[in-house]
Amino acid sequence: MTQDIAGSRSDHKVVPHRLRLPGRSQAIAYVRLLAQDDIFPVIRAVFVDRESRHLATIKIAEGEGEIAALSPHSVLESAFAATAAGIILVRSPGKLGSRAVGSTEIGKVFHMKELGETCAIHLLDYILLPGTSASRDDQSLRGQNQRGRGR
Repeated sequence: MTQDIAGSRSDHKVVPHRLRLPGRSQAIAYVRLLAQDDIFPVIRAVFVDRESRHLATIKIAEGEGEIAALSPHSVLESAFAATAAGIILVRSPGKLGSRAVGSTEIGKVFHMKELGETCAIHLLDYILLPGTSASRDDQSLRGQNQRGRGR
């Protein structure tokens, strides 16, 4: 038997609803709503549990300067505090600023992935919302990473 906020007793258990983000399309739809008013490029981290239920979403960098200074360690600390099992990074282009993703940014994402695996917090995806593009250097970096994995 449980007791609700009003103080009445009930045999029903209240389970708070948490958004499920089992795939890329659900994550994009969710974050696109948050990103529609972004003026500058923004990277958000969406934290999920083992069953892909949403735990928290935080803006981890806004503007080219913050994106360049992004620390993978601080993102993982926030994920650990949220008891996340997975992280979905989403980069929105904003209305102003560069739409290109630099090789340094991609390198930090790979570093975050490696660090996360040591503490069982997995980087599930890095989504570039429409309007954001990878530079030519980044495309070759991705190709090298995939060849390195035997794909």
